[in-house]
Amino acid sequence: MEFLQFVKGWHMTEKEEDILTRVKDYKSQYKYKNARDLIEKEKTKDSSSLREFAECYYKDLELHRDYSYDKALDILESIKKDSFPEKTLQLQGAVYKRKWEYQANLDDLYESIKHYERAYKEHKTEDKGYGGVNAAYMYDVLANKVSSSDKKYSQILHKKAMDIRSDIVDIFSTKKDEQLIYHTLAQAHLGIGEVATCKQILQAASGAYEYSDWEIFTTYKQLKSLSELKNVSELDFLSPLIGEENKHLLKATLEKKGLALSGGGFRASFFHLGTLAKLAECDLLKDIEVISTVSGGSIVGVHYYLKLQKLLEEKSDLEIIQDDYIKLIHELIDEFFKTVQTDIRNSVITKDFFTNTLMKILNPLSSYSRTNKLGELYQERIYNKYKKYMSDLIITPFGWQDKENSFRPRFNNWCRKNKVPILVINATNLNSGHNWQFQATKMGEPDYMSDMEIDKNNRFDWVRYNDKSLQNKFKNYPIGQAVACSSAVPMLFTPIVLEDLYAGYKLSISDGGVYDNQGFSGLLSEECDYIICSDASGQMDNQISSKTSILGTNMRTIDIQMDRNRERVFEDMKKRFEKGMLKGFLFTHLKQNFESYEINQAQVIQEFEDNNDKEFQKLIAGVRTDLDIFSKTEAYALMYNGYELFQSKVGKCENKSDWVFLSIKNDVDNESKKLMSELALSEHKFGRKIIKWWKNI
Repeated sequence: MEFLQFVKGWHMTEKEEDILTRVKDYKSQYKYKNARDLIEKEKTKDSSSLREFAECYYKDLELHRDYSYDKALDILESIKKDSFPEKTLQLQGAVYKRKWEYQANLDDLYESIKHYERAYKEHKTEDKGYGGVNAAYMYDVLANKVSSSDKKYSQILHKKAMDIRSDIVDIFSTKKDEQLIYHTLAQAHLGIGEVATCKQILQAASGAYEYSDWEIFTTYKQLKSLSELKNVSELDFLSPLIGEENKHLLKATLEKKGLALSGGGFRASFFHLGTLAKLAECDLLKDIEVISTVSGGSIVGVHYYLKLQKLLEEKSDLEIIQDDYIKLIHELIDEFFKTVQTDIRNSVITKDFFTNTLMKILNPLSSYSRTNKLGELYQERIYNKYKKYMSDLIITPFGWQDKENSFRPRFNNWCRKNKVPILVINATNLNSGHNWQFQATKMGEPDYMSDMEIDKNNRFDWVRYNDKSLQNKFKNYPIGQAVACSSAVPMLFTPIVLEDLYAGYKLSISDGGVYDNQGFSGLLSEECDYIICSDASGQMDNQISSKTSILGTNMRTIDIQMDRNRERVFEDMKKRFEKGMLKGFLFTHLKQNFESYEINQAQVIQEFEDNNDKEFQKLIAGVRTDLDIFSKTEAYALMYNGYELFQSKVGKCENKSDWVFLSIKNDVDNESKKLMSELALSEHKFGRKIIKWWKNI
């Protein structure tokens, strides 16, 4: 580096070198904000620092993508005296590549090719084939994209990619004097169909150098993606790169799978248990990298996460098998059902209400509410068996050796067979109207979900539990309180108040369903590209005659707004899938098999009211969204429904288990009178026992 600086007439000062070293140290720990703050504070303007500055924007997953990518490009464009222009062009190509992957905009794909190709053609010696091999890859991506509409153009693009790779092989095959040249040559040989040579180069590289996990992962991802583009199905050539211990990756896909568990009280909780059971049977739970939960989904989702944490911390990755997940879900179903029988909703009032709870509520200096009591009951009856505080949710998988740095799922999951998921508990900040998240390391509003070009409300930045200046009540924030925030259904529970978490502010955190009742926001903020959503939220019903009172109109208006928001989010997910931004999208919901009808003037009510929807599904969709006791019939019916609806999406799996809720199958298939009668009562929040007695059910 010093020689190049001398040749190009530029030399970094001692201070600049020190700043750059500190910045790279922050980056190695993924502390991109700290690195940006340091560069801004020191006001360094040399090209190397500006490139680091740009990289700290575009790689930071906590920033809104539209903002971070454009900001990075603006910084790179601002470089005037560039001692290493090839590096700037390479980075611009990388940012545009990310933009393409994020938005599937062809303009970004063309821009990525342009900058990568310029780096190679204008600075061939300094580029060392890096820009060239990436330009070739992007040419192939573009060729595949246009192949169905313009075969001739596609062939031209493929030829350009082949020409660049052949050129790289001719020039650099005899210049293996640098570590990254090997990986560049491996990609070039794979691209021109020389798989055996690619493997030989990877073997030579692993013997000559030691690569970081990140270098191995990025090369592995590119080679595997290139294999898909070139229809190379035998992937054993990747073994020297990833190591024999990671050969399970050869059968795995590159998608980042996320699971969303919607709101809907205990109705949703039991429905999700059925979904989890089917996921376990299909051996998909091991692939989940993000779990995003809302309200009722949070109650059971956190319970599942805690049991999974125990499994991942007590058993090595390669020892964990599918049966472990199936056993875990069996235990979860049993534990959760027993907890629901303790009547959490009514316990908020009956348990120690006059001796303890009421005094706290009436204290004028306290913001304590029934919702806080709800959180205490969650903690006491569900979560205390496992962990107490949000910061306890950090998973350190069995065998993790790095004592200085905790396991980071975003960066360390790639080589695991059984992924360590990020848990996102979604709530709503009534102060700003934004999505509020609780995670194992932090709480706050994800920048990803608030576009400040349109949304002018303040955004409350992440607060990390290990922040030394943070008050103890927030450092040790109870899991139960976070779940209570997520499930604080408006009009039933007041929001939980977080006072002075931000100096001078009194935040009101309410039910996550107010902002996003399906939990999609948590998956998008974590860049999942394969989304599984289990949706047991309430859906608006048809009405023959709508209420016209002020209260009735207001309630119906809220229902319409919630329903429209749900439809809008679904439409967005569907478009992402159609454009290729999502590799997979599985969505189950309570009315998935219902039909809708177009009503004309001549039709009478019976023609659309007496439709062919199964009576069982109608009754399930009408089950109350409450936190009271659910009978065995109600619980089993909801679990069975979640299980069956997900099975309709993925098909039957080989490793079928004897789930306890399958005992209800015959009654469901035959729509037995006893089952239907009991489910017909399930919509009532109160008085079910009296009605049951009165009707002799």
